[in-house]
Amino acid sequence: MVLFGTSVALTGVEFGGFMKKLILSIMALLISTPSLASIKCHTPQSLKEFVIQKDTIILNERNAQFSIKAKDRYISSVSDAEKVAVSKVFEFEGKNYKLFIKDIHQFSELEDYVSIRSMNGHIITYPLNCN
Repeated sequence: MVLFGTSVALTGVEFGGFMKKLILSIMALLISTPSLASIKCHTPQSLKEFVIQKDTIILNERNAQFSIKAKDRYISSVSDAEKVAVSKVFEFEGKNYKLFIKDIHQFSELEDYVSIRSMNGHIITYPLNCN
């Protein structure tokens, strides 16, 4: 194997160990990094349940399931290296919904919420329990 102009010989054992560590590291990274495809949230007492996907929200309400197209708004971290917070906005049955999750790596009922605005302008905000 040639690395930066120098020749490095890896035996089968060293190369196998290196590849095993590399594959395990990649798998750990993929497992530990949450994706929007897997975020499930619900309000207290599971009055409303949401499954947040890339560009769709699945809303479970009163034993009925609805799939809704949502506008996606990411808020970048300070370093802009990774997306940390997410805000999704959608309309359903004449009400405007805004789902906000402050940190997709560490969910918090104190900072994650859904606000629902009625046609009359009344706003109800529920904390979200996500996983």
